[in-house]
Amino acid sequence: MVFVSTYVECPRPANPILKAVLEEKHIGSSENVDRLMFNIVELKGGLKAMNATINCYEKQAEKKVTK
Repeated sequence: MVFVSTYVECPRPANPILKAVLEEKHIGSSENVDRLMFNIVELKGGLKAMNATINCYEKQAEKKVTK
């Protein structure tokens, strides 16, 4: 028995582009703190996008189970 499932492809989030810390500066310098804060915002957005993709597939799976 072969089971073929038809799913709509959900959007794949882009990888966040993170800023490297400046090695010539102290980790606590204002420049590096700004870069780290930027990275946190980018990662948070990336996680939100990944969760949206997971939810997209889970909704489709729920519809298949209830039919």
